[in-house]
Amino acid sequence: MTLSLKKIAQTIFLAVLVATVVHGSPNGAPRGACRSIYPHHGDAVSQDIEDSTYELDVSQLENDGGYRPGKKYNLVLSGSEPFRGLLVQGRHGNTPVGKFTVLPRTPIKLSACTPPESAVTHSNSAVKNNVQLQWTAPSKGTGDVIFHYAVVVEFDIFYATMKTKIIKEWQEPAKQSPDQDTRPATR
Repeated sequence: MTLSLKKIAQTIFLAVLVATVVHGSPNGAPRGACRSIYPHHGDAVSQDIEDSTYELDVSQLENDGGYRPGKKYNLVLSGSEPFRGLLVQGRHGNTPVGKFTVLPRTPIKLSACTPPESAVTHSNSAVKNNVQLQWTAPSKGTGDVIFHYAVVVEFDIFYATMKTKIIKEWQEPAKQSPDQDTRPATR
């Protein structure tokens, strides 16, 4: 009797494990996707990112002349087609930087990535047309930031390892010393 109960328990465990792998992560990207920004959806492979219509709009940072350390910025992930899942993380090189805040009534949550608050993911698999994100820039001296992101359209249709352009750290204009004369030289 004990042997058959053990077999039943093993069968149930395997069924749950297979269901998780086959159905992906409807409640957000797992920790394992953090480093690669790549959904592990069975045998499915990423679509060519050159064909992607999805974009993470970082224009607020660009309009500010780069990110200002400690300032909060709104980013928008959108595309010409609805999507179901996402994973977004700001990085300097391979190091996660900045912190995300979950805004009220948005279908996102903080991811399981390390450090905490360094990335956001979807909180459900409902269809999304766009998602607003709030990111707090890292401390002064961090350097350039690139946002890495993935978008899941359907379980087997996704775009992974996409990146924004480089976002520079805002630099305060150099102050002119009072003894510098900037008038044109006269003859």
